[in-house]
Amino acid sequence: MPVATLAGPVEFRGVGLFSGAAVRLVVRAASEAERGVMAKVSGGAGGGGSGGAAGVGSGGGGYGVIATVGGVAGALSVLSTERVVARARHTAVGLEGGMVLATTEHVISALAGCGVNECVMEIDGLEMPLLDGSAVEFARAIMAAGVVKCGGVVGGGVNRDGGLRVSRGDRPITIVEGDAEIVYLPPAAGDAPGTLGLRYELDYGAGSPIGPHAAEFVHHHDGSSARAYAAEIAAARTFCTLSEAEAMRASGMFGHLQARDVLVIGPRGPVDTAYRLECEPARHKVLDMLGDLALCGWAIEGRVVGRRSGHGMNHALARSLVGALAGSGGLR
Repeated sequence: MPVATLAGPVEFRGVGLFSGAAVRLVVRAASEAERGVMAKVSGGAGGGGSGGAAGVGSGGGGYGVIATVGGVAGALSVLSTERVVARARHTAVGLEGGMVLATTEHVISALAGCGVNECVMEIDGLEMPLLDGSAVEFARAIMAAGVVKCGGVVGGGVNRDGGLRVSRGDRPITIVEGDAEIVYLPPAAGDAPGTLGLRYELDYGAGSPIGPHAAEFVHHHDGSSARAYAAEIAAARTFCTLSEAEAMRASGMFGHLQARDVLVIGPRGPVDTAYRLECEPARHKVLDMLGDLALCGWAIEGRVVGRRSGHGMNHALARSLVGALAGSGGLR
């Protein structure tokens, strides 16, 4: 697939979900010099670079970050599955120089959902802005700025102009943790080329204020599903139960937030807000899955089904997919 990036820069301001720190984020196209650095780090023709791959051998630049902390800008880092750092309830990615960038999943989901596979993000801080707890503001701004395509189309060899190689596994991959699982399935007969089907089945058991439900979405890597993504997935907010929110607040977390800033669900439904979408919690899980799997650096074809899974299992599946694809275990 060709490189797809933003036609113009977009800016966001907000606070971090975990830190509460004010943050400014600018997302823009990479310069030619930055593209060269990103392609080298992400593997290109010679395999993984020192910073880990955005999909080893994918040849794509991926999502670059320049973080400014204390008035000092860090080196350009390429976000990737290999850089993921274990953190509870979100995705955090290690940067050059030992810094860790928190809560990347929503903006990466929006970029992937809108068909952007290469850009640079300049951020004043170490956590992405929460905004309204969903990806819809990111998605709307990206779509308003426009997405442009350039460079060569990936074929069977190295794509010297960047972009993503469309790839598929040749066998199922299953990750299981207790009663949770996430499964990758190769494309089935009738699946459209260049698509990744995502389904999440949410069931927290008897007594949960969130009843069993499911959501699914077919993501087109070329960006042709962007409007559907913005309408059906991006607006779904990060969520928790009222009992979880109370426990986290008691432990000193999220003191800067009100219940209406995210989606807190109690026995009588959402607290100080209302559902935006039918099956909103499961739709948000699909949003997270897309953002986490996009760090693979491959345009993966097939289907992914999650049941009670979260970020950690998304990352485990992403690592397994990268290993299989990089080892030519299922390259198409």
